[in-house]
Amino acid sequence: MICEACGKAGRCVDPPTPAETQTLEHLPCDACDGAGCAACAMSGKLTLRGCPMLAIDSTTTNALRIAKFAKHGVLPEPGALMDQREIDLHAIDLVWAEQGRCQADLFESDHE
Repeated sequence: MICEACGKAGRCVDPPTPAETQTLEHLPCDACDGAGCAACAMSGKLTLRGCPMLAIDSTTTNALRIAKFAKHGVLPEPGALMDQREIDLHAIDLVWAEQGRCQADLFESDHE
């Protein structure tokens, strides 16, 4: 898994240099949506040229953190589900849906 040590540390512990890149086979290139272009060297796949944590803003980081805690039964606000802010519930749903989509894509690519 890419950046496993970084995920555990909560920060980038071994950033890639401009000379070394990692291609994420399961994610289409943002520039061409998988069609192949100069940005992805015609592979159609996303290529990391730096720490991916630098591309994530604080709002996204907070949504990921809230979803992680919710997965373990800890909600952001005291009380039950109906006591939670709508925006927090939406963030949890969004993160879980995207994680599910990514897992399905990985499963599909592993079984092709």
